[in-house]
Amino acid sequence: MTPLFNHPEFSSLLLTVTAALREVEIDDVADLFKDSIFDRSLVEPAIEALRRRVKNSHSAFAQDTALRLLQRLNRCIQLNRVSL
Repeated sequence: MTPLFNHPEFSSLLLTVTAALREVEIDDVADLFKDSIFDRSLVEPAIEALRRRVKNSHSAFAQDTALRLLQRLNRCIQLNRVSL
């Protein structure tokens, strides 16, 4: 597990992702992100589920939202891995 996952800023990002996924009715993946707030070992499986959803979404809007959230998570992880 990446040390980044324990930072308060990352917790905020997880909450944002959860709420955004609920808005586009991707509740199953949103539940994974919600659970990952309390159990950080679930962050990576949640991100993987989001990757799968980007490839297989039924709605173009939901797919675009999922892609943007995935890109935001990836940027956060990449930027912080360099500085850690």
